[in-house]
Amino acid sequence: MASTTPQVERRTLGGSLLRLALFFGVSALAGVLVAGLVVPVAGGLGFAARATTDEFQQLPSDLSSPPLAQRSRILDAAGRPIATF
Repeated sequence: MASTTPQVERRTLGGSLLRLALFFGVSALAGVLVAGLVVPVAGGLGFAARATTDEFQQLPSDLSSPPLAQRSRILDAAGRPIATF
């Protein structure tokens, strides 16, 4: 019977630096991709905010009030008021 012993992988300084550089490279690429997805959304929100403020600025400064409604009365059969609105 052959005895199998697990082999230990030795890490060298060069291999560790390569893994570290690869980690930072992939992280930077992911950051650029996420920023590319977020920038159009932020631009659209800015455009909507600007359009909203422009519409708000075009409102008249003195809003006209409509005339008040006339008073209504509900009368019973004898002509006496039941309710007034």
